[in-house]
Amino acid sequence: MARRKGGHPAVLTNPDAERVLCLSHGVELRRDGWCALGQAYASNAVCPFTCPICRGPLDWKGGCERCHGCTTGNKADWTFPGDRYERDDDNPGHFKATLKAGRAACTPRENVGAMQIVQAVLAKKLALADALGHLRTIFSGRESP
Repeated sequence: MARRKGGHPAVLTNPDAERVLCLSHGVELRRDGWCALGQAYASNAVCPFTCPICRGPLDWKGGCERCHGCTTGNKADWTFPGDRYERDDDNPGHFKATLKAGRAACTPRENVGAMQIVQAVLAKKLALADALGHLRTIFSGRESP
């Protein structure tokens, strides 16, 4: 899928591209994946947004696999340069925006701490309710990932 440069929805540049239909409504999606009936991006569409830093494709969580939302290359500087979209339970088959762009990615220390908690839950050494409390402590003062 060809993408237009900029942080805006892409427009396909290939006029011979196949039609893509909304899985929920069966209507043809706009070239950027927008469903006119659902008034949202369809969950079977490719994320049409590009990174404002490197112009690479963003994923629906707002992440850029190319530059990780930073210009330094340092993992501690990684961000999510795009808005986060999640599946919408009130509008099945579509995405809704849930968090705005510019969120910091977790630090390596936060990542290690969170992974240790996940491993403890999987090994049944820590109850899920307790794990959530520990994760809140690790990520206190941040928006939820």
